[in-house]
Amino acid sequence: MTKRPTMSDIAAKVGVSHATVSLV
Repeated sequence: MTKRPTMSDIAAKVGVSHATVSLV
């Protein structure tokens, strides 16, 4: 199993970024 950015990882990163922007 190779360590690749899965849809979940991307979604999590996008979600965190979105949440941060929303808070600000």
